Parts: sequence; structure tokens; C-alpha cells
Amino acid sequence: MNILMISLDKSLLAQQEHSESISRHKDYGKYVGNLFIICFNLKSPLLSPIHQINLSKNVAVYPTHSSSRLFYIIDGFKVANKIFTKNSIQLITTQDPLLTGLLGIFLKWRYKIPTLIGIHGSFFDKRWIREQWINPFLYLLGRYVVKKSDFIRVVSRQAKSELLEYGIHKNKIFIAPVPVKLETFSKYNNDTVQYLKKCHAGRKIILQTSTLTKTKNVLMLLNALHKIKEQAFPVHLWLIGSGPEKKNLIAYTNRLKLNNDVSFLGQLPQMELVNYYHAADIFVLASYNESFGRVLLEAAMAKKPIIAAQYRGPLDIFSDRKSALFFNPNSTSSLVEQIVHLLENPQIAFQLGVEAYNDVNRRFSYEKNIHKIMESWNLSVVPQHLI
Repeated sequence: MNILMISLDKSLLAQQEHSESISRHKDYGKYVGNLFIICFNLKSPLLSPIHQINLSKNVAVYPTHSSSRLFYIIDGFKVANKIFTKNSIQLITTQDPLLTGLLGIFLKWRYKIPTLIGIHGSFFDKRWIREQWINPFLYLLGRYVVKKSDFIRVVSRQAKSELLEYGIHKNKIFIAPVPVKLETFSKYNNDTVQYLKKCHAGRKIILQTSTLTKTKNVLMLLNALHKIKEQAFPVHLWLIGSGPEKKNLIAYTNRLKLNNDVSFLGQLPQMELVNYYHAADIFVLASYNESFGRVLLEAAMAKKPIIAAQYRGPLDIFSDRKSALFFNPNSTSSLVEQIVHLLENPQIAFQLGVEAYNDVNRRFSYEKNIHKIMESWNLSVVPQHLI
């Protein structure tokens, strides 16, 4: 079986030896004949364009080298035509129901090939729709692509329920989270971890790893930190990640006079990120729009007590409600209460981290999720009248 994937994952173009994404896609290739990946990217004036990057003998990436994001679909269509000319493709799979999904639908009509649309976020959340002026249009596009697709892959049961409410037939929906090599996050450099702890000696370190966008609810986390500081708890917040809200969040941090209590660490490579997970005392994911939340798996592998918003993905990952604490994403006091609870009860925090580690290890093995991805691909190729 030959698969055409349409992706936004720029890390596939970096050709880095230890890239988690490259390793995962090479593993996908072990279960198919060929995997052709079209990757939307912008042309660089400093680099000569590479038209094909071979990740392995049967996995290849084809950058679009577009002059503008407006030409992603046109350029992707041209690249796809060249691939179809030389190869027989059995399935088109896309990363999202937006631009990659729309190209998938166009190719489906052109070549009569089934499409499997991936959904890794929530495009039905009202707060996300209001976040940027373009989001209402993306919402309409997502609804259209979902309706026109043959199959849809989601990352959680909550996301599947959302699609069922929208009217999508249950036989068209597969649940298959992105595979994560969990063991990577249980290994760390002890000297580095001890150094990071000493940098904030006498304080408990709170960590959130996420993009810096409005949906990640970092403003609420900063407000919670401010209230915790008022209660004289010695804490420090690490924010790892980048995004369009960084400048606003730094300004807000200054306004709350938390300059010495918050570190904006930017995007970190995985080998460094692991050490920050292990050096932290509490992991928080304040996001109010999280269909899955792989960072929760990463934190669990570091045996960190986890506090997450009571929302889709986190509720699905920690379905027993015993291996994580939850808060109301509309209530700062709810988040403050959970953080203070762990600060005042270190034994409970320790036990919560152990429970999270055991739960995630049991339910989210890398191999199991690889096989779920393959199952969604194989079943999407089966003629629909046989389903």
C-alpha cells in the first residue's frame, strides 16, 4: 500500500539525526509500501530548494517551496501530480481539516482516492473561533472538509464524540493518537537537573510546556501565580514554548510584577526539554482547547504531578481521575486551589506523579499507537460498502 501524506510538519525538512518526528515517520514506512509526504513550506531566499528529501528507502518528503501561504494548495497540487504520475496511491491522509485537508479533498476528486483527514485540535470550540479574525472562516472550511472526507482520524474519545454530535457516522471515525516514544522522557542528565534546581533553590518550580497562544490559557496561569505569591508560597514558573502571544504575556508578567518569578525559555530541543521536566516540581497544562495533550504524557514519564484543565484531551488521557488533578478552565481560583493543594502536600504530589507514570506507561505505548495509525490507514482503503 502506497500512502500520500500532506503535512505542515517543518521538522521533517530539517534532516536532524535525532528528530522525533523523522523517526516516527520512518517507523510508519515499515508498515507500508511507500510513504510520500508533501510538506507545506515557504521558499527561503538563502537556501537553494531541495525537491525531495529521502528519510529512508521508502519514505520521502517533498517540500512545496511556496512563495506565499496563499499558494500552498496550488504548489501542493503540482507536487502531488508528479507523485501520482509515477506511482499508484491507495490513500491520501492529511494533518488537519484546513489547508492540508482541502488539498486532500481536491486530490480525492481528481484521482478518485479515499481521504483520511487528521484532526489534532478542536475546530468547534467557540473560544478558538473568537481568538483571531480568520478563525470563523477556518471553522467553516474545517466543517466543509470534514463533511467531504471519507474518513477522519482523531486523537481522543472526546474528539470523536464531538464529531458524532456534528453528524459524522461512527464508522468514518478512527481514534489514533500520535505515537510518542515515552521512554525518551524518562531519561535525563542528573547534573543538568540538579543545576536547574539550584538556579531556583528554595522555590517550587511550576512548568507549562505549550505554544504561547490564547487557547493555552497562560494568562490564567500568570494570574494564578500572582495569587499564590500573595499567599507567600515560594514558587517559580517556567514557560517553555513560543508563539504569537509571547510579547503580550511578557508585558502582562511585568504588569503583575512577576519579572523575577517567571522564565520565558522559548522553544527547546527535546534533549534539553527532558531535563526541565525532571527538574520541575509541578506540571500544569492550563489550555482550554486540548484535544489530546502529548505534553501530559511527557510530564507523566518524568513522574511529575499534573494539573490540567477539565477538558477533552486531559480527561481522556487520565480517564480514571486518579493520576492527575483537574481545574475549571474558567476559574483562576480553581487552578490556585489545586496548585496550593500540591504545594502543601508533597507526599500527595509525589504519589500523583507515580500514578501518572504507571497509567501512561500502561495505556500509551509507542508501538500500540503506531498500530492504531496503521489500522486507520488499512481500514480507510477498504471499499466503503464493506464497512
